[in-house]
This record gives sequence, structure tokens and C-alpha cells, in this order.
Amino acid sequence: MSMKLSYRDKVIIIVLAVLVVLGIGIFTFIKPKFADLQASEDRLTAKEAERDDVPRWILLKCSRSALKMISSPLRKLRSSS
Repeated sequence: MSMKLSYRDKVIIIVLAVLVVLGIGIFTFIKPKFADLQASEDRLTAKEAERDDVPRWILLKCSRSALKMISSPLRKLRSSS
């Protein structure tokens, strides 16, 4: 009892198979990446809020001390050459 498929039936089966494979691929690979992306964005938002809670004068003070630490060896190098 062999059942012959017409050209139209074969095309429909192929199209359905491609759609199933695409659907499985999307839910297996792409959707979890969007969840990871959302988690990363949430962490970034939390860190930005944490950064914004630090007073500006502390950041300026740290920046100035870091510049002093960098600039003094550079001045010594410049004066020795």
C-alpha cells in the first residue's frame, strides 16, 4: 500500500518542516539569549544606579589623586631626558 504524494503535498510538507525547524531554533537558541540580554541590562541598570549614588566630589577627588600618581613619574621621566 504505497501512497504517492503529489508535488503540492511534497511542497507543503517541506514548508512545514522548514517552519518547524525554524521554530525549534528560535526557541532553543535565540529566546534564551534575549533572557540573558535582559539580565545583563538589569545588572547594568543596577550598577549605574549604584554609581549615581556616589557623591561627585569623591569621584573628583579620586580622579585628581590618580592624575597626580600618574603625572609625577611622567614629570621625572621628562626632566631626566
